[in-house]
Amino acid sequence: MAKSLIEIRNGTENDIPALKKLLKISFQLKPESIDSFFSHPLFSWDYCFVALENNVIAAMLYVWPFQMTLRGETIPMGGIAYVATFPAYRRRGLVKRLLQAALEFMHTHEIPVSVLYPFKTSFYRRFGWGEGVFTRKLCFRAAELREFQVPLAIRVIPFTDDKITLVSNFYHNIAHKKKLTLKIRDENDWKRHLKGNYSVYFVENDEVVGYGIFHYKKDKLFVRDYICASANAFRALLAVMTLHKDQVNEIEFEIENELSNFPLSAITGDASSVVLKLEPSFMFRVVDVKHLFSFFNDISFSTIGDFNEQEFYITIIDNTAPWNDGIWAFRISNSKIMVQKHNKTEKKSQINLPIDIFSNLVLGLYPKFSEALPFLENVKVNDPHILSFLDSVFSYTNPRMLDFF
Repeated sequence: MAKSLIEIRNGTENDIPALKKLLKISFQLKPESIDSFFSHPLFSWDYCFVALENNVIAAMLYVWPFQMTLRGETIPMGGIAYVATFPAYRRRGLVKRLLQAALEFMHTHEIPVSVLYPFKTSFYRRFGWGEGVFTRKLCFRAAELREFQVPLAIRVIPFTDDKITLVSNFYHNIAHKKKLTLKIRDENDWKRHLKGNYSVYFVENDEVVGYGIFHYKKDKLFVRDYICASANAFRALLAVMTLHKDQVNEIEFEIENELSNFPLSAITGDASSVVLKLEPSFMFRVVDVKHLFSFFNDISFSTIGDFNEQEFYITIIDNTAPWNDGIWAFRISNSKIMVQKHNKTEKKSQINLPIDIFSNLVLGLYPKFSEALPFLENVKVNDPHILSFLDSVFSYTNPRMLDFF
């Protein structure tokens, strides 16, 4: 049997009929949803990759050119989406080839990190994306919600399209201030979130301190998109939920990690009726170590003073992105962090980290890396002194992504 000819290239307009068919089969998308993808303001064939077998389109992948906040900085992010293969061509390594092409593209175009929403986390871990973030959702009977009043210091104002700039400024400012992990939203993103939903924002002392976007589905109220910068704003969010509890039987809302230990009895009358759901969310990958840390060169880290003028050596194992693979020196100077790649023969590594573990570390997934270490695979510690450095510099960041793509 002749060997199949595999080609990876950018898509073209001539590929649209085949790609529409592939998207419909893979994601059961409606025609209008597929059309909106190709007409999206950010759509470009430069970011669309297709795999052909014997000159027939077999698979595709798209890289959205987004931005996100990470540890207080805004950085370019490649959002991997529409990863799809026709059934007849599956299990032939086509997605692997597409992911390699996407990584090379992001590396060349100085996009240092990538985010995706997986169909299976173990599959993407093989290519360097971290194991994934879980969202926490509280579900309870609406009748059990305690009666909350809007604090006197808070004004609750309808969040309409003409208020997008105002709330967006709050969103971006709080993301940097609290070092949240968020996708940067443009006006079209906000309009998509607001469409068909009940939305409000909160003002305290003439400043926006939060917002909430509420979605009804049958007899259930979903509160999945909100940020509260103060205790008063959070109480106002609960007060808005109180106003709607007679219209639904159940309430579900995603809780920020920092609220994980919030006493449920303060929210509901019967804490035993509350169900806590853990659902997989996004996966994160460092695409380009050197370029990523160029965003942090001028950023002071409040937790690294004890390591000033010291250098630490980390071996990053990355079989998919060879420009990351090797020993990296992390040097602290004047409370700033700098990185430089070394030849493997030059220095002795203090720790060996697979790229997926390193990506989780950069993201801030581990409350304390040294305590998570016994449960992590393929990590080799050669010098325990480096653990205190990793615990301090790569501290927990409460990773949370509110946008699905």
